[in-house]
Amino acid sequence: MAAPGSSSTLPDRSDPAQWPTLRARFTERFRSRTRDEWSAVFHGTGACVAPVLTPDEAPSHPHLADRATFAELGGVLQPAPAPRFSRTPAQLTRPPAAAGTETREALMDWGIEGVDALLISGAAHQA
Repeated sequence: MAAPGSSSTLPDRSDPAQWPTLRARFTERFRSRTRDEWSAVFHGTGACVAPVLTPDEAPSHPHLADRATFAELGGVLQPAPAPRFSRTPAQLTRPPAAAGTETREALMDWGIEGVDALLISGAAHQA
């Protein structure tokens, strides 16, 4: 920790009353650079830091591409099955369902009550 009174002195992180101050200080600091600038700062350091990627960026990110984290089936790029086991590899067997085509079944499988009311109100959509 820096010397008391310096601009880099942080309050005690073990004191919950200081957390709002810490959050504000860290927010201010992280806003001082772009995501890509922070990625460059930490690149190759061994620090546990990774950028938050958009869905369009994720498949081409080197870490994810090297690990074949995404797979294409039926012209649809999607997350590959996980976990992966060496003796029983998983594979995609069909493209994902069109949005809203399995809403009722999913909500019922998850134990959601009042599925019909959700669909009627528009809170959920069934195609």
